[in-house]
Amino acid sequence: MGAAAAHRYPGAVGDRYGIATGYAAREEPAYFDDDADTTGYQPDVYGTARRVARRLRAARVIDVGAGSADKLAAIPGPLVALDFGANLARGAGRHPRIAWRAYDAERDERLPLDAGELAGSLLVCADVIEHLRAPERLLAHLRAALADGAACCLLSTPDRIRTYGADHRGPPPNPHHVREWSRDELLAFLRREGLETGAAGWTRSHVGSRARRTILVALADPVTLRRARLAHRPRPGVFVALRPHAATEGRILAGAAARRARWSARRLLGGG
Repeated sequence: MGAAAAHRYPGAVGDRYGIATGYAAREEPAYFDDDADTTGYQPDVYGTARRVARRLRAARVIDVGAGSADKLAAIPGPLVALDFGANLARGAGRHPRIAWRAYDAERDERLPLDAGELAGSLLVCADVIEHLRAPERLLAHLRAALADGAACCLLSTPDRIRTYGADHRGPPPNPHHVREWSRDELLAFLRREGLETGAAGWTRSHVGSRARRTILVALADPVTLRRARLAHRPRPGVFVALRPHAATEGRILAGAAARRARWSARRLLGGG
């Protein structure tokens, strides 16, 4: 906390994206093909999404940049997954229960959903923004979706300072990432793009670690925030209960184990 506090970003200095002056972004990120077993990542994001969807009685959960959607699939109720390329093709085959739509935040003008589909929905955008060369486009799409009636958006991304220390100035070690923020830098960028943050905090990045190095932000009005029970009283804006729902985490880990078993069996048969 000391290092992070020493680098609080007031919103008036830094680059176009709110990041402290001197940070070097990656110019050409690699496409993130979600074919590997990534189900252990962002467990608290999807656990929180499950609870918020239930408390808000969300019409559907919409995962913006869903990848393989293995974590989304563990949430009950109507689901929509947005992605493009290999992730879209693979995910649609793997999870037919989910409604899939093609979406590329760098190229498309808006989310591929009408106002009726967005009304009363919960948006999830888990660890997507750091992959984009022009993240302001994604934020414009999310802002428009909230204006069209989406109830809330949960957005997550790695915290650069908590992960690599206050002296890290980029580019990110992950070849798929363009840039990474600290929490205060991200909040300043969101405000600059017209998105008011209802609550913000840190969560675990992986089920195997207790370290809270992932930023989780809820974009919602105060009434919705209270209905979703996302903030402490009397200190609004502080996340609570960011542990994953036990059933959701159980399904995530069971699904990962089953896929590893199938992969091992295929290797064995192929080798025989």
